[in-house]
Amino acid sequence: MAAAAGGTHRPHLRPQLLSENIRAQWQGMLLEQPPALQGLVDAYIQEATSFYLTTGTQTNLNAWLLEQIRGTPRYQTLYAQKPEGMTEDQYLGRYSNVAQQFGLRSWNETAQVEQGMSSGRTCSRSPTRSRRAANTRRAHRGPVEGVRFHL
Repeated sequence: MAAAAGGTHRPHLRPQLLSENIRAQWQGMLLEQPPALQGLVDAYIQEATSFYLTTGTQTNLNAWLLEQIRGTPRYQTLYAQKPEGMTEDQYLGRYSNVAQQFGLRSWNETAQVEQGMSSGRTCSRSPTRSRRAANTRRAHRGPVEGVRFHL
């Protein structure tokens, strides 16, 4: 490991970019803001610097953060029912796509996604509820094409 004139080489880490990346990945997987964002940034900088000084290579932020996320109780709650072989993105997408189809507001969508993920239940309706919902939609659609009303 070569030393610079004023000391040892250090990786060039930009805290603002690290903060943005950590926030986005954390929120994307856990559906909430990281509780201690600056603490995560500082911990990564410390580990990345130590790793670089030891090996001369950089650590992978995404791999490091995924390890941090998987160690949280929230991750254990949300992903406990995730089938083996399915990625976190696939599991989350399974619930968020259904919630979006119902046109829920973002706070309600998040609550429904969290509930589905933590229970592992799919978002299907019973046949009776589906028929009732279809009939309600049909009743509010107005005149049916091809049917003429005479006065």
